[in-house]
Amino acid sequence: MVYIGAVLCIVGLGILIQPVVKQFLKIRRYSPKVHAVCTGQKPYINYLNLKMKNPVFTYTYKGVEYSSVLRLYKYREKEEYAEGRETEVLLDPSDPKEIFIPQPFVSLLGTERLLPFLVFAAAGLWMILA
Repeated sequence: MVYIGAVLCIVGLGILIQPVVKQFLKIRRYSPKVHAVCTGQKPYINYLNLKMKNPVFTYTYKGVEYSSVLRLYKYREKEEYAEGRETEVLLDPSDPKEIFIPQPFVSLLGTERLLPFLVFAAAGLWMILA
């Protein structure tokens, strides 16, 4: 029972820290920072069939102007990137059209991750202590 409990605790911890590790790896890959301007919003329909918008950024890298859509925008407030607003973006040097904006650490540990972590951790601790 102790081994199963330990495995459940590790799985719960993995669920909790997975986005932090993923962002850390992306920051290492997307190393150059450039100033970008939000030039609009590109509409899309998400998996819940809701109409959403992703911001479109225009920036210059090595003398070439690029326009890219920031994907996976679900964790950000819509007003954060209003049209005309400037921000720093990280880009992939091998493909400058791919951009990334790191999220604050606290937002990576959102409630959608906290509940599964608590369930696995509680079950694991119960099995260890039983």
